[in-house]
Amino acid sequence: MDPVDGVSAPEAQNAIGGAGLWRIEEPDEIVSYRTFDPALVADKLPAEVEFVLIGDVADQGLSWAKRHLERHPDHRDWGISFLEIIRADTFSIGSEEPDWPEGGAAAVWFARLRAKDTTAEYYGQTLYLALGFWLPDHEFVQHMNDNSYFAAYADITLRRQGDQDWKGSIHTHDLDVRASCEPIGDIHEYSSGGRQYIIPPADSEIDDVIRVDFIGHKIQECETLTDWEISGEHPLASSVSLNDMSYQFGYSLTGATQ
Repeated sequence: MDPVDGVSAPEAQNAIGGAGLWRIEEPDEIVSYRTFDPALVADKLPAEVEFVLIGDVADQGLSWAKRHLERHPDHRDWGISFLEIIRADTFSIGSEEPDWPEGGAAAVWFARLRAKDTTAEYYGQTLYLALGFWLPDHEFVQHMNDNSYFAAYADITLRRQGDQDWKGSIHTHDLDVRASCEPIGDIHEYSSGGRQYIIPPADSEIDDVIRVDFIGHKIQECETLTDWEISGEHPLASSVSLNDMSYQFGYSLTGATQ
């Protein structure tokens, strides 16, 4: 998960309490931050929110956005997202956990949003649109859908090769991802927590917004000379790396329907 907009550790830890249905502990994940053409996923955008665009954050003075627009001036109206492949010692929703295949992992593609209405419940909060949430277990995907959580099936792996290098993959009928990350440099630790609201796509049959709180992110940059290989007819295949790939681990996450 993207460690943005912190809350205090005690607040995050107690925010959901006994009602928590999501639980992730001791994760390992590789993350690629990406920009994408919103026109390709316009049917997935709920009416009450809008995508945060590269041009928006460049105008706010963020250096990474300015640098990207210098290289890709035609991306000013493109959205901001992250693609993540994750495995964890504990990955449960309700009382259920996936039946992981050998090397199995989950994957998400979440796009940054903001509420249009300043009086809306989620105005000013960290919002993401779940453009993709994939798991390699058909029964667990059905369990999520039955409990109003957006998810779909995919063949996903994440394996550690040697002491450092992580290799990941995602495969569906319209998407193929080959990813790698060799963590390098200092470990950046976030002692405070984070809070995010995950909104299901408008074209799904899911209505519930999921709130997740997490504590204890640790992040290392990836020594990656080339972009992740992404191909297929899926909208993600035309996304472009923002040259910010990382290995993230160590946090604890709880979540539930808001």
